[in-house]
Amino acid sequence: IAELVNRERIDRVIVLNGTLPDAEIERCHKVFWRMGLPVSCTFDLALEPDPLALWWQPQSRVDLSNRYGLSVVEVRPARFMQTQDLLKSAFDFGLALISVVFLMPALAVIALIVRLTSNGPAFGKLPCVGKGGRHFTCLKFRTTHVDGDLALLAVSEPLADAAPVPYDAPRLTPVGRFLRRYSLDELPQLINILRGEMSFVGPRPLPARDLDPDGMSREFFDWSESRARVRPGLTGLWQVSGRSNLSFEDMIQFDLEYIRTRSFSLDISIILETPMPVLRGVGAS
Repeated sequence: IAELVNRERIDRVIVLNGTLPDAEIERCHKVFWRMGLPVSCTFDLALEPDPLALWWQPQSRVDLSNRYGLSVVEVRPARFMQTQDLLKSAFDFGLALISVVFLMPALAVIALIVRLTSNGPAFGKLPCVGKGGRHFTCLKFRTTHVDGDLALLAVSEPLADAAPVPYDAPRLTPVGRFLRRYSLDELPQLINILRGEMSFVGPRPLPARDLDPDGMSREFFDWSESRARVRPGLTGLWQVSGRSNLSFEDMIQFDLEYIRTRSFSLDISIILETPMPVLRGVGAS
Protein backbone atom coordinates (compact mmCIF):
# COMPACT_ATOMS: atom_id res chain seq x y z
CA ILE A 1 0.00 0.00 0.00
CA ALA A 2 2.92 2.37 0.70
CA GLU A 3 4.27 1.69 -2.80
CA LEU A 4 0.85 2.54 -4.26
CA VAL A 5 0.68 5.78 -2.26
CA ASN A 6 4.05 6.91 -3.61
CA ARG A 7 3.44 5.72 -7.18
CA GLU A 8 0.01 7.36 -7.53
CA ARG A 9 0.72 10.33 -5.19
CA ILE A 10 -2.39 9.47 -3.17
CA ASP A 11 -3.46 12.15 -0.68
CA ARG A 12 -6.52 10.51 0.91
CA VAL A 13 -7.70 6.97 1.73
CA ILE A 14 -11.33 5.88 2.06
CA VAL A 15 -12.03 2.50 3.65
CA LEU A 16 -15.48 1.06 2.92
CA ASN A 17 -17.15 -0.49 5.93
CA GLY A 18 -16.74 -4.26 6.08
CA THR A 19 -14.38 -4.60 3.11
CA LEU A 20 -11.20 -5.44 5.05
CA PRO A 21 -10.56 -7.68 8.04
CA ASP A 22 -9.57 -5.87 11.23
CA ALA A 23 -6.00 -7.21 11.18
CA GLU A 24 -5.41 -5.89 7.66
CA ILE A 25 -6.95 -2.53 8.51
CA GLU A 26 -4.59 -2.25 11.47
CA ARG A 27 -1.55 -3.00 9.30
CA CYS A 28 -2.66 -0.52 6.65
CA HIS A 29 -3.37 2.14 9.27
CA LYS A 30 0.24 2.00 10.49
CA VAL A 31 1.32 2.86 6.96
CA PHE A 32 -1.26 5.63 6.59
CA TRP A 33 -0.20 7.13 9.92
CA ARG A 34 3.50 7.05 9.07
CA MET A 35 2.89 8.72 5.71
CA GLY A 36 0.54 11.37 7.15
CA LEU A 37 -2.51 10.36 5.08
CA PRO A 38 -6.00 11.39 6.21
CA VAL A 39 -8.25 8.31 6.36
CA SER A 40 -12.02 8.23 5.96
CA CYS A 41 -14.07 5.19 7.08
CA THR A 42 -17.69 4.70 6.03
CA PHE A 43 -20.32 3.75 8.60
CA ASP A 44 -23.98 2.79 8.74
CA LEU A 45 -26.16 5.80 9.62
CA ALA A 46 -28.36 3.48 11.66
CA LEU A 47 -25.45 2.93 14.03
CA GLU A 48 -23.99 5.29 16.59
CA PRO A 49 -20.31 5.27 15.57
CA ASP A 50 -17.57 5.76 18.08
CA PRO A 51 -14.71 7.09 15.91
CA LEU A 52 -12.15 6.86 18.68
CA ALA A 53 -12.96 3.20 19.22
CA LEU A 54 -12.50 2.55 15.50
CA TRP A 55 -9.22 4.19 14.60
CA TRP A 56 -7.96 5.94 17.69
CA GLN A 57 -4.43 7.29 17.75
CA PRO A 58 -2.83 9.86 20.06
CA GLN A 59 -2.73 13.39 18.68
CA SER A 60 -5.35 12.66 16.03
CA ARG A 61 -8.33 14.70 14.84
CA VAL A 62 -11.59 12.83 14.27
CA ASP A 63 -14.57 14.23 12.34
CA LEU A 64 -17.88 12.93 10.99
CA SER A 65 -18.57 14.09 7.44
CA ASN A 66 -20.07 13.22 4.08
CA ARG A 67 -17.68 12.71 1.18
CA TYR A 68 -18.46 11.49 -2.33
CA GLY A 69 -21.98 10.54 -1.23
CA LEU A 70 -20.67 8.43 1.67
CA SER A 71 -21.08 8.98 5.38
CA VAL A 72 -17.57 8.72 6.76
CA VAL A 73 -15.58 8.93 9.96
CA GLU A 74 -12.44 10.89 9.07
CA VAL A 75 -9.26 10.40 11.07
CA ARG A 76 -6.49 12.88 10.28
CA PRO A 77 -3.05 12.90 11.94
CA ALA A 78 -2.51 16.09 13.92
CA ARG A 79 -0.46 18.47 11.78
CA PHE A 80 1.67 19.59 14.70
CA MET A 81 2.15 17.43 17.75
CA GLN A 82 4.47 19.72 19.68
CA THR A 83 4.94 23.44 20.12
CA GLN A 84 8.45 23.20 18.70
CA ASP A 85 7.13 21.52 15.54
CA LEU A 86 4.80 24.47 14.98
CA LEU A 87 7.60 26.93 15.67
CA LYS A 88 9.97 25.06 13.35
CA SER A 89 7.43 25.00 10.49
CA ALA A 90 6.59 28.68 10.88
CA PHE A 91 10.29 29.55 11.02
CA ASP A 92 11.05 27.43 7.94
CA PHE A 93 8.28 29.02 5.89
CA GLY A 94 9.10 32.58 6.96
CA LEU A 95 12.85 32.26 6.38
CA ALA A 96 12.35 30.47 3.05
CA LEU A 97 9.94 33.16 1.84
CA ILE A 98 12.34 35.94 2.79
CA SER A 99 15.25 34.06 1.21
CA VAL A 100 13.41 33.48 -2.07
CA VAL A 101 12.42 37.15 -2.33
CA PHE A 102 15.93 38.34 -1.44
CA LEU A 103 17.72 35.83 -3.68
CA MET A 104 15.36 36.00 -6.66
CA PRO A 105 17.79 38.05 -8.83
CA ALA A 106 20.65 35.65 -8.04
CA LEU A 107 18.46 32.61 -8.74
CA ALA A 108 17.44 34.07 -12.10
CA VAL A 109 21.07 34.82 -13.04
CA ILE A 110 22.23 31.30 -12.06
CA ALA A 111 19.38 29.71 -14.04
CA LEU A 112 20.29 31.82 -17.09
CA ILE A 113 24.00 30.94 -16.84
CA VAL A 114 23.19 27.22 -16.57
CA ARG A 115 21.02 27.39 -19.71
CA LEU A 116 23.55 29.42 -21.72
CA THR A 117 26.65 27.39 -20.86
CA SER A 118 25.37 23.87 -21.55
CA ASN A 119 22.52 22.08 -23.26
CA GLY A 120 19.55 21.14 -21.11
CA PRO A 121 17.11 22.67 -18.64
CA ALA A 122 18.16 25.01 -15.85
CA PHE A 123 16.66 22.82 -13.17
CA GLY A 124 16.97 19.16 -12.32
CA LYS A 125 14.09 17.29 -10.69
CA LEU A 126 14.42 14.07 -8.76
CA PRO A 127 11.90 11.96 -6.81
CA CYS A 128 13.14 11.93 -3.22
CA VAL A 129 11.87 10.47 0.04
CA GLY A 130 10.47 12.86 2.62
CA LYS A 131 8.70 12.68 5.94
CA GLY A 132 6.75 9.48 6.46
CA GLY A 133 8.48 7.88 3.48
CA ARG A 134 6.36 9.99 1.11
CA HIS A 135 7.87 10.77 -2.29
CA PHE A 136 8.32 14.38 -3.41
CA THR A 137 10.12 16.14 -6.27
CA CYS A 138 13.36 17.69 -5.06
CA LEU A 139 14.66 20.68 -7.04
CA LYS A 140 18.25 21.62 -7.89
CA PHE A 141 20.07 23.62 -10.51
CA ARG A 142 21.35 21.27 -13.21
CA THR A 143 25.09 20.67 -12.79
CA THR A 144 25.72 17.80 -15.25
CA HIS A 145 25.83 17.44 -19.00
CA VAL A 146 22.58 16.33 -20.64
CA ASP A 147 23.86 12.76 -21.03
CA GLY A 148 24.35 12.59 -17.26
CA ASP A 149 21.87 12.51 -14.42
CA LEU A 150 20.21 15.90 -14.49
CA ALA A 151 19.37 15.92 -10.82
CA LEU A 152 21.84 13.74 -8.96
CA LEU A 153 21.45 14.57 -5.28
CA ALA A 154 23.45 12.09 -3.33
CA VAL A 155 24.28 8.62 -4.58
CA SER A 156 24.12 6.51 -7.70
CA GLU A 157 25.39 3.26 -6.19
CA PRO A 158 23.42 0.97 -3.86
CA LEU A 159 22.72 2.57 -0.51
CA ALA A 160 25.26 0.51 1.40
CA ASP A 161 28.04 1.86 -0.84
CA ALA A 162 26.73 5.42 -0.88
CA ALA A 163 29.36 7.97 -1.86
CA PRO A 164 28.48 11.52 -2.92
CA VAL A 165 29.84 12.47 -6.33
CA PRO A 166 32.71 14.99 -5.95
CA TYR A 167 32.32 18.44 -7.44
CA ASP A 168 35.21 17.77 -9.86
CA ALA A 169 33.60 14.65 -11.42
CA PRO A 170 34.10 14.55 -15.24
CA ARG A 171 30.39 14.63 -16.13
CA LEU A 172 29.87 17.93 -14.32
CA THR A 173 29.78 21.11 -16.38
CA PRO A 174 32.28 23.88 -15.54
CA VAL A 175 29.46 25.94 -14.05
CA GLY A 176 28.17 22.83 -12.30
CA ARG A 177 31.51 22.30 -10.57
CA PHE A 178 31.35 25.80 -9.15
CA LEU A 179 27.73 25.42 -8.07
CA ARG A 180 28.43 22.05 -6.42
CA ARG A 181 31.52 23.28 -4.61
CA TYR A 182 29.64 26.11 -2.91
CA SER A 183 26.27 24.27 -2.69
CA LEU A 184 24.58 26.92 -4.84
CA ASP A 185 22.89 24.14 -6.84
CA GLU A 186 20.69 23.43 -3.82
CA LEU A 187 19.14 26.90 -3.59
CA PRO A 188 15.98 25.86 -5.53
CA GLN A 189 15.18 23.60 -2.56
CA LEU A 190 13.90 26.77 -0.90
CA ILE A 191 10.78 26.08 -3.00
CA ASN A 192 10.57 22.60 -1.45
CA ILE A 193 10.69 24.26 1.98
CA LEU A 194 7.86 26.63 1.03
CA ARG A 195 5.82 23.61 -0.10
CA GLY A 196 6.35 21.97 3.30
CA GLU A 197 8.29 19.07 1.76
CA MET A 198 11.62 20.01 3.33
CA SER A 199 12.98 21.93 6.29
CA PHE A 200 16.03 24.15 6.64
CA VAL A 201 17.56 21.58 8.99
CA GLY A 202 17.17 17.80 8.81
CA PRO A 203 18.68 14.64 7.32
CA ARG A 204 19.91 14.80 3.73
CA PRO A 205 17.11 14.14 1.18
CA LEU A 206 17.75 10.74 -0.39
CA PRO A 207 16.67 9.83 -3.94
CA ALA A 208 13.70 7.47 -4.03
CA ARG A 209 15.70 5.08 -6.19
CA ASP A 210 18.09 4.40 -3.29
CA LEU A 211 15.31 3.21 -0.99
CA ASP A 212 12.51 0.70 -1.39
CA PRO A 213 9.28 1.80 -3.16
CA ASP A 214 7.60 2.38 0.21
CA GLY A 215 10.28 4.91 1.19
CA MET A 216 11.95 2.55 3.66
CA SER A 217 15.17 0.52 3.57
CA ARG A 218 14.99 -3.18 4.45
CA GLU A 219 18.74 -3.30 5.04
CA PHE A 220 18.81 -0.18 7.23
CA PHE A 221 15.23 -0.24 8.49
CA ASP A 222 15.74 1.45 11.89
CA TRP A 223 17.63 4.30 10.23
CA SER A 224 15.06 4.80 7.47
CA GLU A 225 12.17 4.59 9.94
CA SER A 226 13.81 7.23 12.13
CA ARG A 227 14.40 9.48 9.12
CA ALA A 228 10.71 9.17 8.24
CA ARG A 229 9.80 11.01 11.45
CA VAL A 230 11.20 14.33 10.22
CA ARG A 231 11.38 16.32 7.01
CA PRO A 232 14.67 16.24 5.09
CA GLY A 233 16.76 19.38 5.39
CA LEU A 234 18.65 21.86 3.24
CA THR A 235 21.43 21.55 5.81
CA GLY A 236 21.98 19.28 8.78
CA LEU A 237 24.27 17.99 11.47
CA TRP A 238 26.50 16.03 9.11
CA GLN A 239 26.84 18.96 6.69
CA VAL A 240 28.51 21.04 9.42
CA SER A 241 30.60 18.06 10.53
CA GLY A 242 32.52 17.27 7.36
CA ARG A 243 29.94 17.14 4.52
CA SER A 244 30.80 14.43 1.99
CA ASN A 245 34.17 13.70 3.62
CA LEU A 246 32.20 11.55 6.07
CA SER A 247 31.56 7.86 5.57
CA PHE A 248 28.07 6.44 5.06
CA GLU A 249 28.17 5.00 8.59
CA ASP A 250 29.02 8.46 9.96
CA MET A 251 26.10 9.94 8.02
CA ILE A 252 23.75 7.40 9.62
CA GLN A 253 25.04 8.23 13.10
CA PHE A 254 24.66 11.98 12.56
CA ASP A 255 21.13 11.47 11.21
CA LEU A 256 20.13 9.43 14.26
CA GLU A 257 21.80 11.87 16.65
CA TYR A 258 19.92 14.81 15.12
CA ILE A 259 16.57 13.02 15.22
CA ARG A 260 17.15 11.97 18.84
CA THR A 261 18.25 15.41 20.09
CA ARG A 262 16.50 17.79 17.68
CA SER A 263 15.26 21.09 19.01
CA PHE A 264 14.66 24.58 17.71
CA SER A 265 17.85 25.82 19.37
CA LEU A 266 19.86 23.03 17.70
CA ASP A 267 18.40 24.02 14.31
CA ILE A 268 19.45 27.64 14.84
CA SER A 269 22.94 26.52 15.82
CA ILE A 270 23.29 24.34 12.69
CA ILE A 271 22.02 27.14 10.42
CA LEU A 272 24.57 29.56 11.89
CA GLU A 273 27.40 27.02 11.47
CA THR A 274 26.53 26.14 7.86
CA PRO A 275 27.98 29.15 5.95
CA MET A 276 31.61 28.56 7.01
CA PRO A 277 32.12 25.04 5.58
CA VAL A 278 30.07 26.00 2.50
CA LEU A 279 32.17 29.09 1.78
CA ARG A 280 35.36 27.06 2.25
CA GLY A 281 34.01 24.37 -0.10
CA VAL A 282 34.98 21.71 2.44
CA GLY A 283 33.78 18.21 1.56
CA ALA A 284 31.64 19.52 -1.29
CA SER A 285 29.78 17.08 -3.53
